[in-house]
Amino acid sequence: MIAIRSGDHPAARRSTPGDARWRAAAALQHLASDGAPVVAYGDERAVVIAIGVDDELVIDDAAGVDWPHRVSAFLGRVGPRHVVGYLGFDLHRAGVPALRRASYPAAWLAVPRSVVRVEPDGFTVLHGDTTGWLDALTGPARPPPRFAATGLDLDAVARAELRARMQRALGWIGDGPRRLTVAHQVPVRGADLTALFAAGSGLPDTTRAFYLRNRWLTAAGRSPELLAAGTRRAFTMHKLSGTMPLAPGAAPRIGAMATPKIRGEHESSIDSAVAALSAIGTVQWLGTAALPLPRMVHLMTALRVMPHAGASIADCLRVALPSGARPERDGLQQLAELERAGRGAYYGLIGVIAPDRSFSFSQVLRSLFTTGEGSFGWAGAALTWASTADAEVEEVRLKLRGVTDPCDPGEDTPPG
Repeated sequence: MIAIRSGDHPAARRSTPGDARWRAAAALQHLASDGAPVVAYGDERAVVIAIGVDDELVIDDAAGVDWPHRVSAFLGRVGPRHVVGYLGFDLHRAGVPALRRASYPAAWLAVPRSVVRVEPDGFTVLHGDTTGWLDALTGPARPPPRFAATGLDLDAVARAELRARMQRALGWIGDGPRRLTVAHQVPVRGADLTALFAAGSGLPDTTRAFYLRNRWLTAAGRSPELLAAGTRRAFTMHKLSGTMPLAPGAAPRIGAMATPKIRGEHESSIDSAVAALSAIGTVQWLGTAALPLPRMVHLMTALRVMPHAGASIADCLRVALPSGARPERDGLQQLAELERAGRGAYYGLIGVIAPDRSFSFSQVLRSLFTTGEGSFGWAGAALTWASTADAEVEEVRLKLRGVTDPCDPGEDTPPG
């Protein structure tokens, strides 16, 4: 049984003078016309910007592929260099090839030509030549334009279609311990992904903003779920599951989240995470608390993982890659029938591996994407025996609208 408590927690909010993302966003806007791949990942205190590609690993279709082996081989080949990129949900096609496939690669990891660490009051060149765009990092850091987008909701037709898929999923779940996260894709218009990367303030300590552009895809978002941060000797997972609406200005009440549905969903998610993590090492529970965001509050549990001596970074990322399904294989088979679009990077991992082989990877949530097929967003809801289709559809709508929200309740714009 998970004990829910308030007070000190790894996801406590922080107060940081200035915002490194503002300075990073100016660089991203400057680089927009360059055309070179770029990845930015970090928070208000520091952002790593990686530009260009010296080497890369592209897993186009994961069906039948031993992707952890390919990741390990790639990391061994490139040596002690920065590595950035994503490991998408589509990697689950390795075990369930019936899952739909996105129009871009299931995974992309790259060794960048240049790497810069950006902070609120300046920057440090970590690697490579940055001639030609360092001017974008100098001078006072100013907040970018407020992020806005059109289409982040479900119309009546989409609500009915998603409700029908939720009902089918609930039929599979029945009254037992099964759990399944069903997601929905919506088209969006007018989204400035650089502004999304830098939006909001007062971020929870586990939130990481990200921006990625390569030759297939542009993606940006702010994920509160930091799933793997540390090294192959010890890392921390902050697992988020269980959501309820939060009225503007309201304080989250820990007791209000101890409903059978929310507690059951969270405990099921943590049980699955612990089972996966235990395959590579020992797992320690650090605490569970409420994580308030605009419009909603989540339950989040922190887990400490101490991998066995032979575990690789790829092993750590393999067990951190979420599926949202319990049991996993049977649940993913259901998703293959329920979801009409491949998730691609959504619901996977995005992050950075440093030359010292420390790493930080977040789940790809609260994000938008642009490909050759257009711009779109994703959101999903985890279903258990205690769910209703109508309530889960409303949760998806809540999360879609949450993409455009400032990150500090009651604040409409970043402080100037």
